[in-house]
Amino acid sequence: MKLYLKMWAILAVCLATITVALATDQFTWKPTDLFVKRNLYVAGHIYQGVPSDGAANAYNIAPQIAAGTGAGTSPTVSIVGSDVAGLITVTTGSLPATSAVIATVTFGSAYKTNSFPDLVPANAATQALVASAQAYPVGSTANFTLNTGSTGLAATTTYKWYYQVSGN
Repeated sequence: MKLYLKMWAILAVCLATITVALATDQFTWKPTDLFVKRNLYVAGHIYQGVPSDGAANAYNIAPQIAAGTGAGTSPTVSIVGSDVAGLITVTTGSLPATSAVIATVTFGSAYKTNSFPDLVPANAATQALVASAQAYPVGSTANFTLNTGSTGLAATTTYKWYYQVSGN
């Protein structure tokens, strides 16, 4: 009985301090918005979005990207997105290596068993790559690599790929 009353007391405090506001226009609170009237204490992380499939725990955690020798000397690489989907941009440096890793994308939250990345060209330079130079992904639980074929990428060129990752 004591535990039951304590749980109701905690619920009453939560209801008293967190209010969901209702409104009809885009400049005010909506039924799905959460308005905190007083203090909100979180003993963990706050994630934005919805899990991709439950297996990946990819709650819009930003992945990291690192250039490989397939991007050449002094390339620039960037990634915008989450563990599940986004955009990779690579501006190659001088002398990109052939049959090499262009970039490694490390997930913010590892997949349990494996990841299955898909790539789609996002600019004309990437679309124009011949079959022997097209990038292909190789997934694992912790990351995926963007690899180039036997021809390699052109120096000082910007390439862009949209990526989408599923996994288990």
